[in-house]
Amino acid sequence: MLYLLKGSRIREYHQQNLWILGAPERATVEISYAHNWIEPGLAARPGDGCVILFGDSPYDSLVPVRFATLETVHEQPGRQALTVRLGPYVAPGGGDSLTGLLAGRPADRRPGKVFLFADDNPGLTHAASLDEEEAAWRSIVDALGANGYFGRSVFARTLAVVDGDGVPIDDGRAVPAGEEVLVRLEVRTPNPPDEPVRVLAESDPPGLAELARPVEAPATGTVDVPLRPQAEGTARVALRFLPEPLRSSRPELTLEVGPPLTPAPVVDEHAAPSASEVARLVVRLEREARLAAGTWIGLFEDIFLTWAPDDHTVLEAYARHCYDEGRFDDAVAALGRIAQRGPQADRLLLLASLRARRTLAVGAMVDRIDFNAEELFAELLAALEDAPEDLWVQLLGLLPNDVLGDEKSLRFLEGARRHVTTEHAVLEVAEMIAFHDAEQAADVLMERWPEPSSAPEPAIKKLVELAERRNRLGPYLLAAVDAAARAGTWARVGQVADVARTTLADADRHGVEAAAARALLSADHGPIRERGFDLLLVAIDTAQRAGDLDAAIDYATSATAFAEQRGEALFRGSADEVRRAVEEAIEKTALFREYRRASADVRNARLRAAYGGRTIHLVGGKRTDWADDVRDVTGAAVEWHETEKRRSPTIDWADGLQADRDVVVVITDMIGHDVTTKLRTHCAAKGVRYLHGALGREAVLTALDDGAG
Repeated sequence: MLYLLKGSRIREYHQQNLWILGAPERATVEISYAHNWIEPGLAARPGDGCVILFGDSPYDSLVPVRFATLETVHEQPGRQALTVRLGPYVAPGGGDSLTGLLAGRPADRRPGKVFLFADDNPGLTHAASLDEEEAAWRSIVDALGANGYFGRSVFARTLAVVDGDGVPIDDGRAVPAGEEVLVRLEVRTPNPPDEPVRVLAESDPPGLAELARPVEAPATGTVDVPLRPQAEGTARVALRFLPEPLRSSRPELTLEVGPPLTPAPVVDEHAAPSASEVARLVVRLEREARLAAGTWIGLFEDIFLTWAPDDHTVLEAYARHCYDEGRFDDAVAALGRIAQRGPQADRLLLLASLRARRTLAVGAMVDRIDFNAEELFAELLAALEDAPEDLWVQLLGLLPNDVLGDEKSLRFLEGARRHVTTEHAVLEVAEMIAFHDAEQAADVLMERWPEPSSAPEPAIKKLVELAERRNRLGPYLLAAVDAAARAGTWARVGQVADVARTTLADADRHGVEAAAARALLSADHGPIRERGFDLLLVAIDTAQRAGDLDAAIDYATSATAFAEQRGEALFRGSADEVRRAVEEAIEKTALFREYRRASADVRNARLRAAYGGRTIHLVGGKRTDWADDVRDVTGAAVEWHETEKRRSPTIDWADGLQADRDVVVVITDMIGHDVTTKLRTHCAAKGVRYLHGALGREAVLTALDDGAG
């Protein structure tokens, strides 16, 4: 059997769960799950039976609510959408057996790790009679009372809709305008609020049906809600429960409203109509008349508002027409005069305030407004297009992944992405989008910081974590290596190298591996340097596979220099083996041989032009035979100023340096910081070129080439 687990933390899903609990059998509902919440290997198919479960973290007490059947299963980008036909309620008594069954599942397949999964039926049965159905509904409501997200919810279900004589209204029978209709509800509140439970009614079209009088409902029991249709037409009525209308049940019904039973009374043509009469006239005119927007506004301002200046139906209708005409300030002013606004008026006030760029208490309004309707949500996004960044930032903390479900959250975040620029806001948008679409989250960060050098550390860390947009990721990984090396977090350096290994093509990967290797080689701890040496050997292999000969030679030279510096047989043997392997690859491939020869010729020509006839001073370590190669390549005289371990060398020789003749190359691996500082200062005072290099022929030639310009 399939199990569909639904949480209630997010308000949109909470409202859908309340609808599922109150909907009639055979009603259908759309439920979707991201692929990462679906049990691996599960193949849901139309016709599969299932049980809908409600539960939230820590998911150790789930409530089985209804049996159901899958009608359709559709694959969508990143998720699976199900159309579910509701069946009977789950009968009381199966919760404990279900808990035991699910506790025995593997840890990575327990509820909370997966939300759509298959397992045995531990004995769950459905309500088979009307009495059992009522008992099942009450049992489910009481069980949900222990879930904090339902802590202030009022649960209700419709028992009957009757006319003034108690005759049921069914089969589309019309109700005369002006006559009272009673909606009988069963109300159940597991955690009764301190204040009274009040009932509100909203109709579509607005004002077509209203409460006949104020109603307070018992915390638990039945209540008759009196409605009075105001004019002919089809009225879709939704009932709301205060104090938590967006966290409570919302019973809905449709009324067909016919002509009134009695003709309208004769009205004194000189007497002003009552406010209720004006409201009924407005409702009827809006349903039947076709007038230009400007004409409507003129009627309200010249007539209706003079007769009924404080009626909420008239004010709300006027505000709607002002909004449609772009008179947003007038709409805000009219709605502000309504003493007790309903959810529809609050929605209109929010949209008008956004359009008018008014300062508003966004948090309080979000708590009162239902964003589930697609038309309203689309209008909200449109109204926000011209909103300032600080308003987007406020809503970032209120709507996504809290009020809005996955699909609407992503659409809101896509809008926010275009409107926020501050570091904190961009990082917040990327973090939230990553929950839905990792690639798009990487795009947010890379578009905001196209140069890795300007990106803040949290953005670099997030890009490493996401490991997306591989063709653009390499420079950000290099920045991550640099940041980790400066901080001395060597484990982090290794982690970045691992990301490069699993995500980047060889052509991009070897540079990150080499940078990470060199960072690790600079550490003080022996095992960390050994890890760096091993990683440098990996980088050499990667560069060879990528056909990047220059890089392979460069890395091999660094490995050899490190081995010579350490003087340990293990390192020397590995470095010599790698160097021989690189040279062997070069010798075996004519293209490589030609490439190396041409590359060396071009570089040597640059070096001879820059240093021919000069004197190159190598400072640090002991003279080796390759110093003669440096002399032959550059055409310069080479003097090596050797250093001894544990002894600071003299730099008296530097007194004779001349700017137009001498170049100093400090082999930083082999000389102390105090000496390099003194020598750098001395060279700067004389205008002598001062360069840093590493131990080894190629390393010194590279330093000279880099400093030739």
